[in-house]
Order: sequence, then C-alpha cells, then structure tokens
Amino acid sequence: MSVEKAKEPGIYDEAALGRFYDLLIETAGASGHHYERRSFIQCALNWDYRFSFEYRFQGLLGFGGKIWLPLEKAPYISCYREDESRERLEIIEKTNALLEKAVKE
Repeated sequence: MSVEKAKEPGIYDEAALGRFYDLLIETAGASGHHYERRSFIQCALNWDYRFSFEYRFQGLLGFGGKIWLPLEKAPYISCYREDESRERLEIIEKTNALLEKAVKE
C-alpha cells in the first residue's frame, strides 16, 4: 500500500500516518488500542512541521520506543541506547526498512 505525503515536505496525511502506526503494531508491538492509534495520528497532524516529530509508542522497545518523522528523510524508530539488545535492534532494522518502503511506494 503506498502512502501519500501532503503538499509540504515532511507532512504526511492521515492515511499515511495510519499506515505507519499499523506497521508499529505489526512489527514493533505498539498498542493496538484505537485510542493510541488516534492519538498518534492527531498529534502528528497537528505538529508544527518546522521541527521533526517524535512520538513515544513504547511497545517491544520499552519506555524509550519512539517513532520519528524527520523533515528530510523517511520515518524511523529507535529506543534508548541502554535498552538496546540484539532482538530490539532487529525489530528496529525491520520496522525502519518497512517505513522507508512505505514512503517510497
């Protein structure tokens, strides 16, 4: 499924943001509760895009699990460095590849 960027660089529409969150659920253990999904989408839609956006979803990455929507590159996830493990780094690598693919399709 391809995602569409809004007219200005770095700003994603609601459908794209929903797809990003779906990937977080599927690959990084983000909460599937409709409130959490809606919260992410609403926060991202209302963000001041002069700055990159970050959202803490936690999931399988622990308290530091975040998705970042930078202005000039694909969205990506990360966790606190002290919480990194081989398993978490694999989750990050897989999810980031899927997020990048979702933007390019």
